[in-house]
Amino acid sequence: MELLRLSVNFDDMEPIYFIPFAIIFIGGAFLIGFIRNRNFDRKEKLHKNLAVRLGLSLSYQSEEDFLIFGTYKDYKVRLETIEIRTRDNQDGIPALKWNIPMINPQLKILRIAKDNPSYPQLTSLAYLDRPVNMAHDLGEWLSITTNDLMFGSILLSDDLKISLFEVFNPIEGGLLYIDGEELAIVRPHLILKEEDMKWYQKGLDLICDIKDELNS
Repeated sequence: MELLRLSVNFDDMEPIYFIPFAIIFIGGAFLIGFIRNRNFDRKEKLHKNLAVRLGLSLSYQSEEDFLIFGTYKDYKVRLETIEIRTRDNQDGIPALKWNIPMINPQLKILRIAKDNPSYPQLTSLAYLDRPVNMAHDLGEWLSITTNDLMFGSILLSDDLKISLFEVFNPIEGGLLYIDGEELAIVRPHLILKEEDMKWYQKGLDLICDIKDELNS
């Protein structure tokens, strides 16, 4: 109704009064478009800078629809947007995932999680029916579970534990896992500023270090 009355008022206006309103309307629309386009360019530049920094390729549509891929430290890697949902398939949220493919014939599973009630969706990834908790000294905020205690114990060297602390301590929630033919790190957070770009580089370095441990 407000829009209808507004259009009627414009129709009844004398041309001399209508012109300033038209200029303000067009100028406002132009300003909004300019701000949105500038914000889009800023986010795209962050993603481009990350890809260039890592020597990878980028396919970009938006901050929620992009792919960074290529070879990094001799591994095929990809950073992509995913949607994660709770185990009852409700409340989906966007997240970003670094992935390295791997061979896992014995179906070992390892979950390293910084849980947060705000992100219950993380519990649906690399789900374990009968998780074995691994003791560690990194803090109660980090849980490490597996389906093979010996596998997890051999994998997590002291150097890797230090890297785990540095990657997971600053963020609100996230998950690193080995499940099936995938080694991945997931964070329900997009790349919106410089600090985010730096974190995703650290996350990639961490899973590459784990891949090195698996290959040694």
